[in-house]
Amino acid sequence: MKNKIIYFSAAILVLFILFSWFFWDEYAASKIAPFQKTEGWNQWEKVLPEGQSTQELRTDDPRIPAEKKPGIFLRIDSNTNYLLLKHSYAKEVYSYNPETEEVKQVAENAWSEADGNITICKLQGPTYNLESTVETYPVYTVKHKGKVLETYGKYGLLIKESPSHTKAAILSAYGPSRGSSGGLLGLGGRDPVVYGRRYVQIMQLNEKRYIQDPVRLIQADGKHEFNLCWSEDERYIVAFQPYENISIIKTNIDTK
Repeated sequence: MKNKIIYFSAAILVLFILFSWFFWDEYAASKIAPFQKTEGWNQWEKVLPEGQSTQELRTDDPRIPAEKKPGIFLRIDSNTNYLLLKHSYAKEVYSYNPETEEVKQVAENAWSEADGNITICKLQGPTYNLESTVETYPVYTVKHKGKVLETYGKYGLLIKESPSHTKAAILSAYGPSRGSSGGLLGLGGRDPVVYGRRYVQIMQLNEKRYIQDPVRLIQADGKHEFNLCWSEDERYIVAFQPYENISIIKTNIDTK
């Protein structure tokens, strides 16, 4: 009888912890970023111009300019103040309305008619981070100038500095991580898969201070991890699972 009481109490405690976290998460990370599937972008290999090779474009050959490699471009339409998004090869163009926070597909010519500078997300790669780094398995931490930054999710996955390098977008996950990283004789293994909700936070780097609440991301599936891309004016962060979907995080950064 005593053992039954212990097991029952332990089960109640576990349920209490889980429900407490759930309700806290709904409060502390209540914002969910607008989500848009991008099926056309996912088929970019099928619409390549004649003579271009998918294998060649996927290489790190420095002779291939960034704008020719598969990737996402951003642009502000000054007439509407909307954020426009397109893939370097797919035809579909998407528009984000900051007032309604809606993402929708628009006419292809909306991109060419916009007059804003073009952001090539490919150029916001690891070297773009300067003094920001990430360590994955087994510690899963993000750092700036060697200092570990506290993240909302237990697992720090990515840090991407803004164009001005004064702020950073940080991706973290609730977890857990599962799977083995060890291959045969400890060689050729892969990092465990990190599960759970994904969150994006924005940090003011000089103060090591988060400037708005964590934003939750919707995950379409577990095929790809999220990447992050800042708009040139730092008003938006685009989180994307290449090239299946996009989510837009509107920052509270004043660009006036």
